[in-house]
Amino acid sequence: MEFGPAAPSAALPGMRRFVKWETPLMASTASVALLVVGLLQQQQDQQVQQPRRPNGPQPSPDAVAADTGVARHTSGRTPPLASAARVAPGSIHLDGQLDEAIWTRAEPIADFTQTVPHEGQPATERTEVRIVYDDDAIYVGARMFDADPTGIRTQLARRDADTEADQFRVAFDSYHDHVSSFVFGVNPSGVKTDQLIGQDGYSWDDGWDPVWATAARADSLGWTAELRIPFSQLRFSKAERQIWGVQLYRKIQRKAEEVRFAWSPPSDRGFASFFGHLHGLEGLPQPRRLELLPYVTAREARIDPGVKGNRGPRPQVRPLVEPHAGRHGQSRFRPGGGGPRVRQPLGVRAVLPGAAAVLH
Repeated sequence: MEFGPAAPSAALPGMRRFVKWETPLMASTASVALLVVGLLQQQQDQQVQQPRRPNGPQPSPDAVAADTGVARHTSGRTPPLASAARVAPGSIHLDGQLDEAIWTRAEPIADFTQTVPHEGQPATERTEVRIVYDDDAIYVGARMFDADPTGIRTQLARRDADTEADQFRVAFDSYHDHVSSFVFGVNPSGVKTDQLIGQDGYSWDDGWDPVWATAARADSLGWTAELRIPFSQLRFSKAERQIWGVQLYRKIQRKAEEVRFAWSPPSDRGFASFFGHLHGLEGLPQPRRLELLPYVTAREARIDPGVKGNRGPRPQVRPLVEPHAGRHGQSRFRPGGGGPRVRQPLGVRAVLPGAAAVLH
């Protein structure tokens, strides 16, 4: 520190006053100290105000034991386990009731966790899902319990349309490459949705329309859904024993709640790399990738029978079957008159004098 003379004060003539001079180094040090104190205080405030990021459910001991080798996920999370049971062909009548005794052979999947609105918290309504398979297809039976069945939201719509309704979806990573997946969904009115998702969620195809069946219905306990997905619509390895990735979703529309089986925070990037592991798949067939969907159209010309030479309407019927190259090397015959989303096994489209009708 130095003290030096200041200029004579106009208020005190003839007197000299002294002022304190600070070096630049001292001023700089004080500023840095104040800045550090402020940053530390700000960090402490943020820790108090921001809640800890939810970790979701803890993996079971069996899941931890199975999380080794090629089954280990690149996401670093331990995937939950599910099991599928083989059943005899024709054991399931697809009506959405889940009343076949064969469903009891499969272990129920019932641990679901919210992604919204309360991230990482248990689902507010119970969900039970069972998976079985036979020589031709894999079946998914889902029971969506609801404490207020009258509050279940449903809506009729075209296939793949977004609806303001409850929904159940299942996704299979049948190659178990943690990259690609096949997604199938249904709402309580039976409206179907399906998607191909690749690159671990970075690409998707809503135009994929595989041939599969589903049935859904509401009852006093909530609502149920049955899905039958032929193996011909999926792609998987030729191994005798297989592990697939599987993800299960449920949306409760009135609560704006979405839950899933293999939980991960919505902020984490990825899709198939977070799936659970589906065990119990053995001796799966390698079906041929060929489908035939016959269709028939009928047309009548509108003429005036009162004109000389006209003999009245002359109907023309022409079968339309066109080859269509499906995805993944699949050969498909698409009916030329049916359009891309018509899946009737047999139909007749007729235009009659004075009216139009479609007969099936």
